[in-house]
Amino acid sequence: MIFSARDEFKKVVQSYAIKTKRSIKFTKTAPTRVYAKCSDDDCGWKAHLIKVDGEESFQIRQYEGRHTCVAAYRVKNLKSTWLSEKFIKKFVADPKRRVSGFRQDVIDELEIDVTKEHAYRARRLALKKLQGNPGEQFSKLWDYAEELKRSNPNSIVIVGSVEDDNGLSRFSNFYVCLDAVKKGFKAGCRPIIGVDGCHLKGPHKGILLTVVSVDANNSLYPIAWAVVTTESKDTWEWFLICLKHDLEIYRAYEYTFMSDKQKGLIQAFAEVFPDSPHRFCVRHLHGNFKSACFKGLVYKQALWRAANASTIADWKEKMLELKELNEVSWKWLDDKPANQWSKSHFNEHPKCDILLNNVCESFNSSILPAREMPILTMLEWIREWLMVRFQYNRDVASVKWKRRICPRIKRILEKHAENSVTCRPIKADDIHYQIRYTDGSQYCVNLEEHTCSCRLWELSGIPCNHAIFAIIHQRGDMEEYVSEWYTVDTYRKSYASTIKGINGPALWSETFYIPPLPPNMGRGKGRPARARRNEPDEPKVKTKKSGRGKKPTKLKRRQVTVTCTTCGYEGHNSISCGRDDPMRKKRSTSNKNEGIAEANEEHISVISYVLLFLYFYYMLLFY
Repeated sequence: MIFSARDEFKKVVQSYAIKTKRSIKFTKTAPTRVYAKCSDDDCGWKAHLIKVDGEESFQIRQYEGRHTCVAAYRVKNLKSTWLSEKFIKKFVADPKRRVSGFRQDVIDELEIDVTKEHAYRARRLALKKLQGNPGEQFSKLWDYAEELKRSNPNSIVIVGSVEDDNGLSRFSNFYVCLDAVKKGFKAGCRPIIGVDGCHLKGPHKGILLTVVSVDANNSLYPIAWAVVTTESKDTWEWFLICLKHDLEIYRAYEYTFMSDKQKGLIQAFAEVFPDSPHRFCVRHLHGNFKSACFKGLVYKQALWRAANASTIADWKEKMLELKELNEVSWKWLDDKPANQWSKSHFNEHPKCDILLNNVCESFNSSILPAREMPILTMLEWIREWLMVRFQYNRDVASVKWKRRICPRIKRILEKHAENSVTCRPIKADDIHYQIRYTDGSQYCVNLEEHTCSCRLWELSGIPCNHAIFAIIHQRGDMEEYVSEWYTVDTYRKSYASTIKGINGPALWSETFYIPPLPPNMGRGKGRPARARRNEPDEPKVKTKKSGRGKKPTKLKRRQVTVTCTTCGYEGHNSISCGRDDPMRKKRSTSNKNEGIAEANEEHISVISYVLLFLYFYYMLLFY
């Protein structure tokens, strides 16, 4: 048997040893020969490899292939490098595969012992081979940017770097806005833009800034994303300037932005988009409301009633109810501009009445696996995810959707129709209706101008309960009164363009820019956090132990300081009182002895009184 190199022979011997469950050692390794022998001294298995004269190949000259020893459960030839090469396909399908599950699969397949350390190192080597060296990926960012612009013309890709104290070029930022996404936003998305940032959990950390809009089916529509080292006013301002240039936003007052008040974002908006309406997520507003000591379900419901009020009069009424509940809380909320958090003051132009920045939160959740990867692998993961999403949405809209409006909008219409049964229509003519509720409230509907005095139709572009009852009374089609922003044709325009694929790194054109070094972010102490911290009033998240079918109904336990009822000190209860503190134990023991002494004195006094009474009683009887 002939081998091209010594290492090839060693790998074959290693695989043979693992398969036969017997440890084999190399007794001699030289440039011209390799000797292998069974680790059991009483076993006669051996193999001698000699270099062929005049060639670079090697040949087995002596081989004893029979083992006289017994197969063992633990094989010394099993190494993490061999495991990573053998089972690398398992991590291709699932890069986040747990070490415990991987170790058990290897044990079941090989039927030999695999330690946790071997499984952990094998997983790390496999991921490193699949994703590459995290530090080296920064040096390929310029080549990746050129490849993206080559395969997707008119796309904007920006690579930024700064000089450190030693004069070296280090990574600063990376911005991506694909041409297909940009065209789709202009053709079929409403002028509502959500802005958010999330922390990256990869080897070099950083912040991922994202811009997400809403398509005709009320689904998320990512527009642009950027990787920066820190979240500040300067990074947000740079990101918004790039976005403004790419989307060609000249009339900024026509675009409405929504955010969670990230660090430095408000100041950046004041510089880049001073004329644009800006909404804030009500869920984060409620978090600040709770931080101001206005906790509880009563305050939460009062805040949401004011946020959902669609008219100025209704908003004033809800704010008055909050004032009667607590004037300090009313003052805190009244200081916040109502056009940033209440429907009653929203602009009607975007045809979107959302109060939550859920589109950005959903996008961050969708790319959660990528946020733990190195930068180049993460950027490619996001682009491929978006490429598949565009193709899938395009096919679904072309093949399955046959109605005028999108499915989610159809469900909203049906829900509004169910809620309109308590209305009483009064017809003025074929266009104008007066709708009266059983509680005495009434609204005016104009079917020609698509307006209702409750303003919900104008805000969302979808007929409200009052308008639907008027349409039904008029025997009209509800879908015909829905805004063009929600039609299937508009949805198809958003995904009409194609995000094209790119070649592998071996085929990228080499650029002559100075490759940036990784940022000096460092690594924090301990194991990096993976899950988001829940609020105290949030239900407990489902886990594998609780089962997939069980609903998360258990709230997180609040941390309360315990006070001892015996000594009055905090940090322990009466059962454990005096166990750790010698002085406290001495005090408790002395108190106990004093109590026993007092009880004995009381018993003695009672007995003496009884004896004295009996003495006088007998004296009276005999005398």
